[in-house]
Amino acid sequence: MAESGKDGRGSRRPLLVAMKGHPGCGKTTVSRAIAKALHCPVVDKDDIRDCSMDLECPCVMSCTCESKTFNFTSHKLNTLSYVVMWRVTETQLELGLDVVVDCPLERPGLFDKAVALSEKFGATLVIVECYSGDNQIWKERLESRAELGMSDTQIVFTTRPSLGDEHDFYHLESNDTPRSRVLTMDSSDLPQLAARKLGAETETRKTVLDVGFGGPTAPPSKRWHKPARWSDIEKILEKYAGCFKYDTGSTKKIMVDTTAVPSQEAVDAVLRWLEALDSTTELVTYYP
Repeated sequence: MAESGKDGRGSRRPLLVAMKGHPGCGKTTVSRAIAKALHCPVVDKDDIRDCSMDLECPCVMSCTCESKTFNFTSHKLNTLSYVVMWRVTETQLELGLDVVVDCPLERPGLFDKAVALSEKFGATLVIVECYSGDNQIWKERLESRAELGMSDTQIVFTTRPSLGDEHDFYHLESNDTPRSRVLTMDSSDLPQLAARKLGAETETRKTVLDVGFGGPTAPPSKRWHKPARWSDIEKILEKYAGCFKYDTGSTKKIMVDTTAVPSQEAVDAVLRWLEALDSTTELVTYYP
């Protein structure tokens, strides 16, 4: 698979498989199948982000909470998730293990980090990019996935903010609101102002404003911080402004249209490509 090398960590160089692709394009399915086949760890940025939900501040970019109990915004925690992801990846490579890194890898700086780690530990870096050639299938997969992750808390939005570094989706929880009652808010309000406005409705009702699709106070299995609607993807692509279309130089890459073939067929194609990696001369391979 990867070429042999006398580096003191085994009969061959460790393999660093960096996943790439937009949300809902099948990266997680493929990454876990690769890790299972290679018997190696998979480091998923979203796994780390999921575990940080309890630390999330109800404010967006800077904490304005009077108690200062929480001082981690969604943006900061997302950044921290990448830091932890690369640190864990570095440890696996240091041990001479193959490792699969699952994140969008949407910016050149993330690719540069993968290159730096592969060079530091003499690993073979490859890119597995998942993309969706059929937007309708992509949309259906995205919204179906979101239904499994959204909070059960009653939520009504009169408007929805855009998804990005400065804004996240908000939901409301009340500790004594009857199930028949639904709190309605304009989520274009700054979250701290909205919280004050809703909190002022009554002195006895406690209202909590959460950042994220499921929110940090939602049950662990129901928390959600990923894009949930097609409009979210459109906002993400607009924010990226094409930055994800960068040159990966001499790094070998396979691009898989996960909407063109069944998931298992896509996985099998990637595994065959990895098995024949040493004999593959093309820098970019497309499947199908």
